[in-house]
Amino acid sequence: MFELGPISEADDAIIAPRVDSSDALLSTRNGESGSYVVSSGAMLPLGTIAKVPPQPGGEKVPVWCAPEEKVYVGEIRAVCLTNCYYLPKLGTLIDASGRISKTSFDEARFVVGDLTNLPNVRVDGSNAFLQIPPDVKTIDDAVVFMPWGAMSNYGHFILDALPSLLLLNKLSSSRRWNVVSPAMSGWQRSLYDLISSELGNLTLTTVDSDIVFLRSALFFSTMNHFLHHGGAVWGDLRTGLLATAPLPRLTSRRLFIVRDDAKRAFVNQSEVAERLSELDFEPVTPERLSVEQQRELFSQAEIVIGVSGAGLANVIFCRPETRVVEIQPSLGRGIWVRNICVHLDLGWAPFFVESVPPTVVQIVGGSARPEIGISFHVPIEPFLDHVRQIIETTVFSSER
Repeated sequence: MFELGPISEADDAIIAPRVDSSDALLSTRNGESGSYVVSSGAMLPLGTIAKVPPQPGGEKVPVWCAPEEKVYVGEIRAVCLTNCYYLPKLGTLIDASGRISKTSFDEARFVVGDLTNLPNVRVDGSNAFLQIPPDVKTIDDAVVFMPWGAMSNYGHFILDALPSLLLLNKLSSSRRWNVVSPAMSGWQRSLYDLISSELGNLTLTTVDSDIVFLRSALFFSTMNHFLHHGGAVWGDLRTGLLATAPLPRLTSRRLFIVRDDAKRAFVNQSEVAERLSELDFEPVTPERLSVEQQRELFSQAEIVIGVSGAGLANVIFCRPETRVVEIQPSLGRGIWVRNICVHLDLGWAPFFVESVPPTVVQIVGGSARPEIGISFHVPIEPFLDHVRQIIETTVFSSER
């Protein structure tokens, strides 16, 4: 048994110094590492990048809905490491000197906490040493794309993991890429196949061991909570996912995402669904549908209504100017649905509601998570007034 360490966390800029071109990155030699900025980041006012102006409503609308509020368009970096170790079940990469890439570890931190809780480590005081089995599997020229958050979360898989596959072509569209991943579920494989069949230059290698040795590993900073930033690559992703989708129907659909979520209890969901049916909204439960069925359904929508959560990641299939009414409870507020709407030219129309905190706050990965276990009630008439305004705006837009 070989031990590596003590292991420590480090920024990618330290592990992999920047190079000036993608050619220089892809010619990284044995024992070297490098990183290349594929696209630069920027702070831009919401009002300047949202082609469809946001239409917020409800209680206590937060300041980050204002047109002058700055939206961070994330910098995207490609990183190449040589002679490194890959922990597939966490999406984490460790270089030959024991330095863990912060980009690849940040999502895993949610469940692991600190480095001493990583699998296959020996703890000595405050230090952790990674134990490498003698028969560790070795892979050459690997592309790693799946962070921990994407292992089971639909939104993270679509918005954090899949963009890497599109970004490979920005480095070299003629090269054959060896994508390495833990075994995927059925829905993950369906999404992967939609993209890989469109690109045509990806070979998939699945691994089931805890540790893999990679002679060369390429990954992108999109693995690190890219859903909180976003960028133009989401538009490329939508194009790829819709390439083989059926043509839109002549009559668009209005969708209300129904969910059974213990993390966020929607107290009067049935009543809301009944009243929305009067406005021609049909209830849908995405997790009961195949990926292809979800793609067809959401690509034909003119308005989508849903509570903040993974189901709204399906708006990646929506065509430009589709309106997205996000019901967002307090204590569980986040910006990722706003971001995806902005970058895909969708109309974000959030409705904010107050929520009741849980009796006991859960601790995950050493951190308090007060948003888990909340409950909320949507005020019917104000909400329906908000939806009617969105319908009127949608009709006006389609008639122009």
